[in-house]
Amino acid sequence: MADVLGLTLRVPNVEEASCLGAAVLGGTAAGVYGDPIEASRRIVKVVDEVKPRLGNHVKYQRYYKLFKRVYLKLVEEFDELRVLETS
Repeated sequence: MADVLGLTLRVPNVEEASCLGAAVLGGTAAGVYGDPIEASRRIVKVVDEVKPRLGNHVKYQRYYKLFKRVYLKLVEEFDELRVLETS
């Protein structure tokens, strides 16, 4: 994922990141934390970082550009498929 996004990923010390995200948002909504960034800094412990590999990121960017062109050429076909599937 780091290569795809071109960003360093910080790996938390939890397996259930979705639950942790819910706790961060809940604590923020309840006023325990000022905002999700503060909550994350106080709750989440980072145990590893995954740095992107530039060569791979460049390759993924090329794939994505191609995907967007192909998608735009097939939008009408996708619409027709949706109509067929719902009829």
